[in-house]
Amino acid sequence: MAIKSVKKTNIVDQIYDQMKENIMSGEWSAGMKIPSENELCNKFNVSRNSVRSSIQKLKALGVLKTYQGKGTFVTESIGENLVDSFFPIRYLSKEEMLDIIEFRSTIEKESVKLAAIRADQADIKLIEKALLDMKNNTDDYTKFSIADYQFHLNIIKAAKNRIFYRSMIKLKDFLYSHLEEMNKKGDLKTSLLGHSRLFNAIKSGDYEFAQKISKDDMKKLKEEAQKYYD
Repeated sequence: MAIKSVKKTNIVDQIYDQMKENIMSGEWSAGMKIPSENELCNKFNVSRNSVRSSIQKLKALGVLKTYQGKGTFVTESIGENLVDSFFPIRYLSKEEMLDIIEFRSTIEKESVKLAAIRADQADIKLIEKALLDMKNNTDDYTKFSIADYQFHLNIIKAAKNRIFYRSMIKLKDFLYSHLEEMNKKGDLKTSLLGHSRLFNAIKSGDYEFAQKISKDDMKKLKEEAQKYYD
């Protein structure tokens, strides 16, 4: 689990943000038991009160639930709660949509290459899990879009570039809204096939093919966005 020690300022917020990122990326998935308070205290190098306060914030959002004698778990209905709490929907103008596609084209071209080179087995498992969640939700564009975001976020995480990763986190509202809008209007099964091809290229380490798939997908996405807004 990618957890770092935190500075002694705004401790609760820093812990909350890191825990939230683990949930958003799917590293802590629906129904999964999260580490105990003692484990989190050791990983974050902070007090129990700070960890407990961060957990309480996430429980208040409905994304964590504690069971007496069992521990704290990510809620089974995490999909709906993620949208409400972590991914507020934004209306995107045509210009914003095209700007996001341009941003993705630039950052993902390098990210898929780096992921194909740098991804370890843990990274591959997270990307594959997001892909499986997409496969299981081709009849629900909202849940599909959450998994879609997690798929691309975990590719960028696998690229091992912290600036790329932080950019995806900071722009999550725009990126999720963009994905949901395109998925609402698009063919989810066709989209799934494209994501599967990209995953297989990254898993096999074929970065040139991964870049080609990403470039072709972004070109097609731009054409579709132009059509939707005309």
